[in-house]
Amino acid sequence: MVKFKPKLARPPKVAAMRRELMRGMADFADDMERALKQPTLTWSKPVTFTRRVDAGATWFRVVVETDDDRYRWTSEGTRPHMIRARIVGGVTRSTQARRGVLAFSKFSKAKTAPGQLVAGPGYAGGGMAYAQAVKHPGTKARRFPKAAARVLKPVFRFRATAAAHRAADASGHAIK
Repeated sequence: MVKFKPKLARPPKVAAMRRELMRGMADFADDMERALKQPTLTWSKPVTFTRRVDAGATWFRVVVETDDDRYRWTSEGTRPHMIRARIVGGVTRSTQARRGVLAFSKFSKAKTAPGQLVAGPGYAGGGMAYAQAVKHPGTKARRFPKAAARVLKPVFRFRATAAAHRAADASGHAIK
């Protein structure tokens, strides 16, 4: 007769597992911020992002966001709108002399394209044009978060799998 003695599994080291999973999500937050910053690398003023990694009993959430208006306007696009010159300060005899004037290039090429994260040099040229007001045609939405999600999907899979393996190892339950 054969007897079996049950071997009880050790309880997992939950704190160590959680720490490794949080580290994996923090690494993914770095990747996400890098991807979302990519289109802004050629901008004259840098865009700042805030990051947050939250966790519950059964979930993790990675949030990378910015409140920069330029980023929102470029990413979400704008409708056609009027741009008027501002009135500059100073006391003069005529109202026309106090009015500001818009100055802009006649031709330009955007630095970014819809659905892309890579930014190019852009182009402005063809001489200058001057006007009191212009009707801006609007900006086509670039949808940076959607483009980043497409690029980051395999990166997330890699980060999550690596974090799960490290968490299993840290808990003492790694598959060898």
